[in-house]
Amino acid sequence: METLIPSIAGIVLSLAFKYLPGLSGWYDHQLPQTKSLVMLASLVAAVIVVMVAGCANLAWPGVCQGDGWRDVLQGFVLALVATATANQATYLVTRKL
Repeated sequence: METLIPSIAGIVLSLAFKYLPGLSGWYDHQLPQTKSLVMLASLVAAVIVVMVAGCANLAWPGVCQGDGWRDVLQGFVLALVATATANQATYLVTRKL
């Protein structure tokens, strides 16, 4: 479960930056390097939320025990891949619109 949550966060962030009014307009006008840094910072923030919530026993229990940290970091890497894939897929689907 710890690997799935950051991956879902990556997909949600990618779609939010593409489709949310205001956010998508701001994001579209950024340089490619800025877009990458914003996405990376957003994913890091999502991982931090997962870790804090798990360690505080608010959600995702077990994150602070055993391999939980490693699972969340693995999820972070998967989220980076999912975000890159979602960005490419979103571009391919919406480029003709």
